[in-house]
Amino acid sequence: MTPPDRHRTRYQHLTDTLSERMDDGVYQAGQRLPGVRRLAREFSVSVSTVLRAMEQLESFGRVEARPRSGYYVRASRKRSLPAPQADITPSPQAIDGQDRVLQLLRGGQSEGMLSLAAAMPDAQQLPLRLVNKALVSAARRRGPDDALYDFPPGHAPLRQAIARRMHLNGCPVDPADIVITGGCQQALGLALQSVCAPGDLVAVESPTYYGLLQVLEAHRLKALEIPSHPETGLSLEALRMALDNWPIRACVLVPSYSNPTGSCMPESHRQRLVSMAGSHNFTIVEDDVYGDLAHDGSRALPVRAFDQADRVVYCNSFSKTLAPDLRVGWVSSPRLSERLCQLQFAGQLAAPGLAQRALTELLQGGGIDRHLRRVRASYMTNISRAVHLVDQYFPAGTEVTNPAGGYVIWVRVPGLDSEAFQRHAANAGVLIAPGTLFSTGRRYADCCRINCSRPWGTDMDTAIRLLGHLAREPHHQKNEELS
Repeated sequence: MTPPDRHRTRYQHLTDTLSERMDDGVYQAGQRLPGVRRLAREFSVSVSTVLRAMEQLESFGRVEARPRSGYYVRASRKRSLPAPQADITPSPQAIDGQDRVLQLLRGGQSEGMLSLAAAMPDAQQLPLRLVNKALVSAARRRGPDDALYDFPPGHAPLRQAIARRMHLNGCPVDPADIVITGGCQQALGLALQSVCAPGDLVAVESPTYYGLLQVLEAHRLKALEIPSHPETGLSLEALRMALDNWPIRACVLVPSYSNPTGSCMPESHRQRLVSMAGSHNFTIVEDDVYGDLAHDGSRALPVRAFDQADRVVYCNSFSKTLAPDLRVGWVSSPRLSERLCQLQFAGQLAAPGLAQRALTELLQGGGIDRHLRRVRASYMTNISRAVHLVDQYFPAGTEVTNPAGGYVIWVRVPGLDSEAFQRHAANAGVLIAPGTLFSTGRRYADCCRINCSRPWGTDMDTAIRLLGHLAREPHHQKNEELS
């Protein structure tokens, strides 16, 4: 499928190519890149296209502009997760122990606790006036028929509004193939139910979102963890090796600003992933909840945009951008639409009707895009500040991601016991998510995830300084006897 925005494709292709050259060592840290005009000639693109690619590489932390000197390759702060060796493949794992997640999230509701643990937008970053106005308007218009169930696939005007936005994002879709759900987590569950049976193997990014592990556990599916690079996402080479050794039924990923690392899969990788799904006969389940939160506003084409054979089941929601409490999301697959409707009906009957009508009004108005521009800028500033403070206050050797979208950072402190670290931080009034939550086998014990969505103030400065000081204390090392 040819993406609709040709200019965007050119600059993204250039971004991917230059990134690959940096990864391959053609351009090394500290080296000056070829001049803008030279690159324009080499790739037969305009100077403005090259400049836009450079802006994106800057936002990724790959290059830096030096006055009157040009662009230089930056040394990456990000940790490259190890790719599997030629004689090693991952093993499927049953999921358990996810009860810790709910305990952690409940702790964030305690009075006086600054919670940086859950990957939710801070309440102050939500367009409450817009949402409340839409709810009031929808309630006033509510007639007798509106009080009844909106049976699957859901409220038709909302599905039409979603289809229009998906088309703008490079994914032409028939509104009839969109099924409204109770949020993205339910959409993921429906997608997996539609293609998997209990005991089937599902490939997931590693580290991965703990909510996905809960979905797999609920449906008695086994997770096959695939190493992911904190910049480029799921390792396609590791996935290929796994496919050669295991009967993988589905692959679930967050290609744009994944949770917890914030990685963004290059377009060339997205195309290859779709090709792999065809050649190895598995289904891609795409979670695109952070796709609208690219800091520079240049939305990456979803994996679904490259899908010509209906291999991708697309999932999304409004929880990360507009209103988590409305619990409205959607799942889309022409091939599976009727099956998804049946599963939704069996599990929930219907998504909340008033919330669907309010979101329809929001999507038909012009306020959402203004809101997104504001929060993108805020999240970009917050991430930059947080990364700077981590560099300044955490122990030597600490590694931290610097994502170009979303609002979470992933921090690795060599030798850290993140569960002990989390407990002591909570006792001091700050809640973070320990790395062990993001894996089936309690991996990433030396990592933690920090939510940076909160409007920046002295409380955030103080919290990250506190975390840095706690991370330096010897009793947070892995040899501590866990209580």
